[in-house]
Amino acid sequence: MEPAKAAPLEALCPNRNEAGLSSTHKPDDMGTSPENALDFQDFFLGPQSGQCAAEYRFEFKGLTIWIEGDWNDIQTAISRIACDHQVQAIPAPHATVVYGMEDLTIDEGLARLEKLADLVRKAGGWPDLVPCGTVCGSTLDGVDGEEMDMTWMEVTCQTSPEHEQLIALARTTFGAPPASGAWLPHISLGYDNPPGHPDNVREPTLSCEHLQKLVEETPSLVNSNRKVKGLSLWSTEGKLSEWRRLGYRQL
Repeated sequence: MEPAKAAPLEALCPNRNEAGLSSTHKPDDMGTSPENALDFQDFFLGPQSGQCAAEYRFEFKGLTIWIEGDWNDIQTAISRIACDHQVQAIPAPHATVVYGMEDLTIDEGLARLEKLADLVRKAGGWPDLVPCGTVCGSTLDGVDGEEMDMTWMEVTCQTSPEHEQLIALARTTFGAPPASGAWLPHISLGYDNPPGHPDNVREPTLSCEHLQKLVEETPSLVNSNRKVKGLSLWSTEGKLSEWRRLGYRQL
């Protein structure tokens, strides 16, 4: 499957409604049912080179498992951040379950996705994600044990014994080693290059102040539990603009 193409900036940045949120797309446009699981990427991949001052440069790796849901306010926040800060939009609202698996083929990954979805259904589904705050931060690859160059915004969620059991199940199903610590569930809202990097064309504008303003305007970002509707398999090999959704299984 070819990578999705970026949406034109004018499609990503429509006129605002009175609440200050974009209103170009109906919630159903970004649905996560299997039949339209591949249709939303053109919108969420957002502005790229030629449309924003600097591409997000970091190169990710491997195959990755996400949990997803019909989180329309999160979708709106992602598109708004992409527009307001001229950054590439995250392809879909999600929380990462297992990141960067490099020892599986796509076919193997899809088969294990099917198996994991069956196991999660038998376990009663994936428990809701419960927000507990927000974070805006920056890291540099190789500094203080970090593995990514990134400035990011997120909604942070709580883990639980039930979540930890499913994370362990997912890692076992995909042949990943046991986690080194507790799961840190979060829903990322925006990525940019880290400040002060010598390759920056411009400095990132993502900030705690902007995130706080967004939460004040859309309090559901931190006040609403997130029902998990499905599991998806992504190729996260390369830059953000190269991410591809390979499969989806409803829970």
